[in-house]
Parts: sequence; structure tokens; C-alpha cells
Amino acid sequence: MDKMAIYSRLKQEIIDLKIEPGALISENEISRRFQVSRTPVRDVFLRLVNDGLLEVLPQRGTKVSLIDMERVSATIYMRTIVEIQILKDCIDRISPLQLKQLKDDLRQQREAIDAGIDPAGFYQLDSLFHEHIFTIASQRTVWQIIDQMKVHYARFRMLDVKSSGPMRDLLKDHEQILAVIENRQKEQCAGILRYHLEGGVRRLHDRIDREFSSYFKRPETDEADLSITKASSGSQR
Repeated sequence: MDKMAIYSRLKQEIIDLKIEPGALISENEISRRFQVSRTPVRDVFLRLVNDGLLEVLPQRGTKVSLIDMERVSATIYMRTIVEIQILKDCIDRISPLQLKQLKDDLRQQREAIDAGIDPAGFYQLDSLFHEHIFTIASQRTVWQIIDQMKVHYARFRMLDVKSSGPMRDLLKDHEQILAVIENRQKEQCAGILRYHLEGGVRRLHDRIDREFSSYFKRPETDEADLSITKASSGSQR
């Protein structure tokens, strides 16, 4: 297996929480697993460090980085601001064929849930629906930029899907987003997207310290806020 394949596999396993935040990971272990020398593994680790998914600990080795809630909040804030406009542009541009594509996306989500899809599989269908909206708005490159930046957010979302079981709630949100598009209700875009994108924070907020504290980076000061409430209220001033 070449190093790009090893990189892709490890990155996906970290994002899917198959390798948990805070877990120690060694070059020797990965070399044995993929039956390669340490040289390509070292390159893979360096790339994952640059992605923010691994952290080198002096004298201790390498560990999977903890989820940084400040970065999660920043990603949600950024996505909310951007995606409100994307949704409005989608309403202006969407064709009947593209509307059918979005309806097919939701049909696939519905059927996948009924068939007992795993969280990682649903997360991919969820992301595809949003990517199609960006594509319809002629902003697929913006989606790709956001996708590359969201390593902490992706793990937070995966934790939400795995622990809260919100797939039917997310599907309901998507159905409401689709209704806004189909009925061309631009005035509803901000409210529905804020509710949808902040859903994971609502579901997990009280559980982060109680159940998942080992997954999250501790705030540097007591003033740090794990929610995005302040950011949201500040944007309305």
C-alpha cells in the first residue's frame, strides 16, 4: 500500500472516531499494520500533523489530537454565514432537474436510515446533500475549501451522529431546507440553517464535560465558552 492510501485510511479512521481523540499512535505500529517501512509512515504522520489530526508529544510519541471546540464553533459560525447566502443563491439558480437531485438525496437518506445505515455512511450522505446545494449555487469550490478546513468539526459531527442518534432529526432538517428551496422562501434561510448547523452543539453541550471530556481540548482560560451562543448573538448586533 502506498503512502497516499495509508494517509487516506488513517485520516478517515480518525475522522470516523475509529481511532479516538487522545489515542497514542506509533510509527512502528502503523508500519506493521500496513507492512511498509517507517519512512512512508513518517511522511504520513507529518501530513496528519499538518492537518491538525496528530500531535507530537516530546519524549512521549504521537497522539491523535483532541477536538478543539473553539475551532468547531468557528467552523459552525463560518458555515452559517456562508451557507445562508449559498442557500439564497441556490433558490435563484436551481433547475427542475437539480431539484429532483436534492429530492433523490433525501430519498436515499430516508432509505438508508430505514436500512440501519451506520453513522459514517449517513454522514457521507448528509455531506453530499450540502455539497449539491453549493454546486447548484455555482460555489462547489467554496464547499471544497470548507471541507478541507473542518477536521475538528467533522469529528464533532461524527460524535454527535454516533452518540445522539439524530439521523431522523437531521433528515427532518434537510426536508425543511428542501422545502425552503422549493418554495423559494429566502426569508426562512437564516433561521433554518442556524437551527440545523447548531444542532450538534445543542445535543452534545451538556454531555461534553460529563461523558466525552477525554475527547476535547480544555479551554486555555475559564472564560472560554464551549457553545456558539455568544458568537451567534454577537453577529446580530
